[in-house]
Amino acid sequence: MPPLQRHQLVLDLTRPEVSAYLLEQISALLEPGQISYVKWDCNRDIIDAGSSAREGAPAAHQQALAVYALLDELRRRHPDVEWESCAAGGGRIDTPDDSAWMHGVVAADSSAALMSYVQLDEPRNDQPAALRMPGLDPRRRYRVTDVTPGVRRPRRTGAADARLPAVQVSGAALAEIGLAIPPQRTLTAVVLLIEAT
Repeated sequence: MPPLQRHQLVLDLTRPEVSAYLLEQISALLEPGQISYVKWDCNRDIIDAGSSAREGAPAAHQQALAVYALLDELRRRHPDVEWESCAAGGGRIDTPDDSAWMHGVVAADSSAALMSYVQLDEPRNDQPAALRMPGLDPRRRYRVTDVTPGVRRPRRTGAADARLPAVQVSGAALAEIGLAIPPQRTLTAVVLLIEAT
């Protein structure tokens, strides 16, 4: 028997009958039209990548291609369903992280802003948080400078913590995408000055 990981086995999608079975079973669930969102986790490592369809030969690449083919066909059959893939956890669109507080003020003429990212607790996600900055002029470009006062503490990783590099970006990008702030050590803050250029 193949080895378990997370109490799970991996289905061999390189076998056409396995892919066909999954396609029909998943499609049957989606047919009534009551499901509009599917989150597809791929968090289980393939630690025994041999395929019985290939007499035990490694098939990790073929497995990935078979997963993509299955997803492509499901998306073709069910175009109104929104699909989210996940691998390795963290950074999910549905897991809000209340371990950080982001706030700030914007000048009335949108010429400048002062924003702060405060790490209140250990972050839930290992991905950088996006600090969105609404209220700026979407057509103007802004210079973002780390002006955090005092000595900065090391990040959770234990590495020396330097100021974030200064960047220039549009107001639209700051409002819609935000600026990536790496997870900080608990009870520390990053203060950013945003000035129109």
